[in-house]
Amino acid sequence: MFNSIESYRDAGEKAGRASKNHDAGVVSHWKRWLSQALCLETEPDRKTARQAYDQAYSSVATPSVSYFK
Repeated sequence: MFNSIESYRDAGEKAGRASKNHDAGVVSHWKRWLSQALCLETEPDRKTARQAYDQAYSSVATPSVSYFK
């Protein structure tokens, strides 16, 4: 891998926090970063990197508690 898996997780967390705070500019920045970073990876590594980003994003952006019971 060109970038570490941790860098993809970190980017996903930052994008997730920004999404939760309705900060579209920061979300857009991290999506562009992801797109450019994935271009540097080989095909099998792209899938792994994308999964790490997506999992980190959803763990932060998605509320863990439902307030609408």
